[in-house]
Amino acid sequence: MSTSSAPDASGQVAWNPEDYHRNASAQTGWGREVHERLGLRGDERVIDLGCGDGRLTAELAGRVPRGRVTGIDSDPEMIAFARRHFAQRNLAFAAGDARSFAVEGGADLVLSTACLHWVADHGAVLERCRAHLGAGGRIFFQLGGRGNCREIILAAAAVARRPPFSRHLSPFSHPWHFLGPEDYQALLPGHGFRPVRTELIEKDMVHDGKEAMLAWLTTTWMPVLGRVPEALRAGLGEAIVAEHLARRPPDRDGRTHAAMVRLEVEAVIA
Repeated sequence: MSTSSAPDASGQVAWNPEDYHRNASAQTGWGREVHERLGLRGDERVIDLGCGDGRLTAELAGRVPRGRVTGIDSDPEMIAFARRHFAQRNLAFAAGDARSFAVEGGADLVLSTACLHWVADHGAVLERCRAHLGAGGRIFFQLGGRGNCREIILAAAAVARRPPFSRHLSPFSHPWHFLGPEDYQALLPGHGFRPVRTELIEKDMVHDGKEAMLAWLTTTWMPVLGRVPEALRAGLGEAIVAEHLARRPPDRDGRTHAAMVRLEVEAVIA
């Protein structure tokens, strides 16, 4: 497997689980913060939607020793990595799409962190969640929200106008769907949910220097980097990070910062 992932021949994003496991520190930290706020009893049946490398899913299983957790991800390489590295009595992993997944036995909670901004049809996601949840069931989503990653997207758009990247990246676009609270407030009732909280939360994404930030970008920006020939991808990543740091230099300790926004959605079965 190459050191960076990109869209495969079918146009689907092909993740590199090893890279993600090493470089997704921000997503992992934010996911752990969500776990702390779930208020679990310890016997819940949980679906972790978009489980990625499985690390957070395994930690979640430790919080429900009398329950069970099923991690769902659409990428078979991620599921294979999770199965190899995390084995617990009350933990399972399965391949599935957020819009069409199926888990036997239902659930009390469907959780998703750092995933659903990759999905355009959130109504379909809610339909699948509703189908798995019984009375008292709930969802807790955290995803990139409106304004997320704006600084780096602006840096990338500036780089995309320059040769040799412009012939491949113009007009510049990105694949993410960053929604606001009002979008989910409109969606939830029509899909059988009563909103409890929909909120945008600002986050400071911190990395220990330029190289760590570049590793994060290389790991998670595959659809953008994958639009240029392989020989240009490393240079494109370096140029985006350099442009961002020219606009927002590292702090006195050499750490890089980027403004992020998370949309948090909590809802219960209506």
